[in-house]
Amino acid sequence: MATQLENGADGAPLGQSLGRTHDTQVRSEDGTGIADIIRNAGSSGQVQSLVRALGTLEVLADYPEGLTLTKLAEATGLARSTTHRLLTTMDAMQFVMFDAKRSLWRVGPRAFSVGSAFDGAGVIKRLSTPVAAALSMDCRETVNVVVMQDNSQIYVGQKVTPLPTPFRLREGDRLPAQYGAGGKSMLSYWEDAQLAEYLQACDFTRRTGKSNTDVGLLREKLKLAHERGYAFDCEENLNDLRCVGAPIFDHRGKPVAAISISAPLNRMPKDRMHSLGRAIKAASAKVTESINGIAPRHLN
Repeated sequence: MATQLENGADGAPLGQSLGRTHDTQVRSEDGTGIADIIRNAGSSGQVQSLVRALGTLEVLADYPEGLTLTKLAEATGLARSTTHRLLTTMDAMQFVMFDAKRSLWRVGPRAFSVGSAFDGAGVIKRLSTPVAAALSMDCRETVNVVVMQDNSQIYVGQKVTPLPTPFRLREGDRLPAQYGAGGKSMLSYWEDAQLAEYLQACDFTRRTGKSNTDVGLLREKLKLAHERGYAFDCEENLNDLRCVGAPIFDHRGKPVAAISISAPLNRMPKDRMHSLGRAIKAASAKVTESINGIAPRHLN
């Protein structure tokens, strides 16, 4: 086999590659290292070879640009020979694939087809419904659940307020993520490279007179949203409508959805937005916990 690289796919040390800032050992939903799970598989009554294969696949999923055999063995805590046998077996079934030119292993197409059978948006909608209903009852405003798709936030769930509202967004509606509270709350936790790619591709056409089209200002707003755990939409999508949104995180600590509160201007003055922000952050934490997600430490 070709000489193995000692860095990630972009030449940076593993853990800094692809803009990652956390430690090199991939974590499971309860924060346990994948290497620890693999090491303890035999004593916990699990099928050791299966745990090793799935653990290896999960590590690769966290590095879409690929990993060398050496670095993959380090991340899983397995011997290089064992790791190689697992990879060649999964390669034969197309769960992984090998880039011979760069000596890198990546997740394969069969893993994508199997993973696609999981309806993530449907699960999030189902588990967030009771949380959204309780929050809507408490604040007497409309509560939404949104996911990100093709640079847009899509409304997949909603609990509507009984109070009169001149207009509202409905399930299935799609809006630019950089203008919405839910979308911005998710963008605020994207890695630098991913966010830069999004900003280069997204459409900054104004939807209202208050739609922000300044990339520098948007970055400042995303930084604030990241620090406090929730984001604002102050009439950027619709006139006379304000929203507050907070992200929902998956088992890797990545934002996969958001929950938001929307209300007319007269019912959401600026001094109320922060109190609703704290409420929406608590609600999103409940949904994150229900899907075995991990919120960033500073939000706990």
